[in-house]
Amino acid sequence: NIFLIDVAEHYYDNVPILRWSKETYYRLLFNELLPTNLDRILYLDCDIIVDKNIKDFYYLNLNSYCLGAFPYSSSNFRELIGLKSGGDYFQAGVILFDLNKSRYVIGYEKSLEIIKKIGSNLISVDQDVINVAFDGKIKTIKEKYNNYHITNFNAKNLNRIFNYTNKKEIDHTSIFHYATGKPWNNLFSGSCEDIWYKYLLLSPYSYLYKEKFGRLKYKILRSGLIKYFLFLYIHI
Repeated sequence: NIFLIDVAEHYYDNVPILRWSKETYYRLLFNELLPTNLDRILYLDCDIIVDKNIKDFYYLNLNSYCLGAFPYSSSNFRELIGLKSGGDYFQAGVILFDLNKSRYVIGYEKSLEIIKKIGSNLISVDQDVINVAFDGKIKTIKEKYNNYHITNFNAKNLNRIFNYTNKKEIDHTSIFHYATGKPWNNLFSGSCEDIWYKYLLLSPYSYLYKEKFGRLKYKILRSGLIKYFLFLYIHI
């Protein structure tokens, strides 16, 4: 079942949003918006494809941790937002929350305090808030549950000339996160586009593929070698 939740307009009205929108902060409102009888939730960004059964992940034992997430590669973000060096900075696109613990750590007012404390050093809006609030309380999950590396087209990696990267890694990945390369925006922006196209064709929006992406010229443009040279032309 799908339940829609209306969020009052006053939430996060006067906070920095940088290149995002204020709605990105709404994942911090589980205290204010969700029923108290929920003991855990799995938050997923909207630029994600769940390609395999994730039941084992959802019921993962978080032990004493409040939530589970996968680290972000730019570890220097910790220092920039006022955290001690040496730990991980976590990517917030996939978060498994233990609500029984997390409710006592952060709420709306607490999140505003953290935003104010970080000030002009805010980098990734609510992601920064989560890292500050839950510092030392985050269990590292396996990359296969938030694989944003494999979808990121990298000109330095010749294995990514074509639409797929390492097939073994793809077969092992449960959740593909198109955090950087977004195939619905650009024809040469990322890797693993075909996985996204597969689900587009299965969705009620498959007509979009037929009207645009299914044309021969787009199939040619999506070929790996052309995509690679387009990437080099734009980024070098």
